[in-house]
Amino acid sequence: SDATGIPRVNTTVGKSTILPCLMNTTITDLRNLRFYWQDENNKVLYSFDQGTEVPKYVDRLYRGRITAFHQDMRRGNVSIKLENTTMEDNQKVFDVFAKVFGTMEYGETNQICQLTLHVD
Repeated sequence: SDATGIPRVNTTVGKSTILPCLMNTTITDLRNLRFYWQDENNKVLYSFDQGTEVPKYVDRLYRGRITAFHQDMRRGNVSIKLENTTMEDNQKVFDVFAKVFGTMEYGETNQICQLTLHVD
């Protein structure tokens, strides 16, 4: 972790890295899940809405570089893999916002994860 208390992920230029985010819930139906990842400039890395990826919201900076783990989403794992990291990704803060329809805990779209990427 860095001095601000935000978890930090370390990687190397050109490598792939997992940006982790786990929700403390089980999703019985992915059509009840909405989540998205964005950077500190509000550029969307990844968008998932009610069972479907929504690529039209993804910023050109991240197009073709993000993979999600659909098989793990039911367990609340909304982590993504960022491929081909660049120095432009260095020190970016990423936020994850999520909503699970039909649950009290995730009834609103709330920030659930935040991390900083450090690229060498």
